[in-house]
Amino acid sequence: MIRRLNLLFAALLDRCVSVGGIVLNRLNNSILSSHHILCGTTRRMFIAGAAAAGSLTERVRGSNLARLPRFYLIGVYQQPVSLHQQWKDLGINALFMVPQGTASQEWRASARRLGLAQIRYPEGVVFNEKPTFSTRDNYILKDPLTFEADMTSGEMLAAAFFDEPSNVVDGSGLVGRGHGAFDPEMMSDILSKWHGRGVPIWLNQVGNHIRNPYLSEYMSKYAHSKYVDWFSSDSYPVSEHRNWPIVHNGTLSTEQGHDIDQVRHWSDGRQQMVFIETGPIHSHGNQIDADQFLAQALSAIIHGSVGHIYFTIKLSPDFSFDSSPPFIKDAMFRLHRYIKNIHDNLLFDRNIGGRRPYRLRPSAPNANGYEGEQLPFPFEGAEIRANDGRIFRMILNLQSSPQVLRDPEWAIADLILPRYGFAHGYKGDPLSIGI
Repeated sequence: MIRRLNLLFAALLDRCVSVGGIVLNRLNNSILSSHHILCGTTRRMFIAGAAAAGSLTERVRGSNLARLPRFYLIGVYQQPVSLHQQWKDLGINALFMVPQGTASQEWRASARRLGLAQIRYPEGVVFNEKPTFSTRDNYILKDPLTFEADMTSGEMLAAAFFDEPSNVVDGSGLVGRGHGAFDPEMMSDILSKWHGRGVPIWLNQVGNHIRNPYLSEYMSKYAHSKYVDWFSSDSYPVSEHRNWPIVHNGTLSTEQGHDIDQVRHWSDGRQQMVFIETGPIHSHGNQIDADQFLAQALSAIIHGSVGHIYFTIKLSPDFSFDSSPPFIKDAMFRLHRYIKNIHDNLLFDRNIGGRRPYRLRPSAPNANGYEGEQLPFPFEGAEIRANDGRIFRMILNLQSSPQVLRDPEWAIADLILPRYGFAHGYKGDPLSIGI
């Protein structure tokens, strides 16, 4: 996401700064150098929630069961009331954050009328939209009584903390302790006053900070906070002209997949969501195509996401809350229909919420062989234990060209998947291709 949506000042976001030899784009501190592809020892991606030793996990670790989401969230970020019905008709079930300049009471009333879940700031708190270095001036509990009433009303599905707290504030030119709006300790101190009211707390982070090896220790402290229940990350590789998928920690995946794995590992298995791009964010951005769009979303599902959020806003040259072209909305409709079809039997636990037990098979980093739980390059996949006990498999081709999969463990010989192609089906049955 783009720094607190002072969106009309997009021209200010095109500057670059240097951080420890890495060039960062001020837009969201995206790494523009070869550090996109990170070196690391090949290892199994056994983050809590994915299974170890070839078995299916029985429960996501580290989460209060009362705070597990009860359905897969399909959200859209900072949308005005005038567009709520459009998104409802497309299958959106959650609204994330009230846009600046929109009356919160009107926005909330529209969400209630349409039956859309609300993830937003609690009423009664104020965040500085032009923050300075980590100071308490960036947060004010303005109206404690209103805050308490909102946090205990049951209206919010989750309460949102400040977006991307690690992101650099204007003028610092640095990333790290003291150079974002809130450092991890200050965030946890604030959230300790929010916690305990039955409302999950949601934190969104900069995806490129999560994957930056120079920041891993610092970023892990946000995930260690015991007061955050749901995490998300935002990455927009197509709009921002980055090579993807990427190798990170010895496996190939989308940026969404890697972010889920990393934060789940840091947070002991708490709930993960990701942002999905739908169009160019700025005047020089690329337009994502339907195959790339579906690959980002399906990769997130394979890695255990409990939801995804669309970033549809275009900043320049002309501002728009929704720059999604018709072919992306058609892909959305197909994706939402697929999620609905698999939701109750495969995706979510109908009794306690959260994802059903699954086993991740990450992609090998290259074509020189694969090991452990990996699928051969360039495929990633997952096994899910269905509600009826059967095993369901998903496979994604992570390349922009057709690829052939051969995997003895899953008894797959010469499965051809198109560019960013997706195959799925129950163990023992023929696989279907596409959604």
